[in-house]
Amino acid sequence: MDFSAYEDPKPEISLVSLVDVILQLVIFFALTTHFGLQTGLDVQLPKASPTEVERPAQLAATVTKEGRIFLEDREVPVEELKAELEERLPANPQQRLLVIRADSEARHGRVVKVMDLAKQAGFHRLAIATEPEGSQSKPRGSP
Repeated sequence: MDFSAYEDPKPEISLVSLVDVILQLVIFFALTTHFGLQTGLDVQLPKASPTEVERPAQLAATVTKEGRIFLEDREVPVEELKAELEERLPANPQQRLLVIRADSEARHGRVVKVMDLAKQAGFHRLAIATEPEGSQSKPRGSP
């Protein structure tokens, strides 16, 4: 008997199952990652019925119940707000969205002033952040 013609099959690792597992991990992390507009400011958002979900905005302005205005996490005096918004104005008109996070106890006139200055600065799309009705909102830092 001549056994020299018999060749041992070389062991191979199937990459199909490895690629499948990696793809499932990518999908899992993409779906479970939360990209929110949460800042460290204590603001009670007003309640509203949920409708269409907006994609994350490029810029957020916050109005506290005391009337203080913040762009992202930095306080901006109302006199400097228009200039600050013009500096941060995206070149693409489709991305000119400003989300206004106003405390439910903030004065209406202050919020309207922020909206007016944003329009003057070139933000043509404005959105007001709300929380879904029935949600329990807790001030930041409370258990």
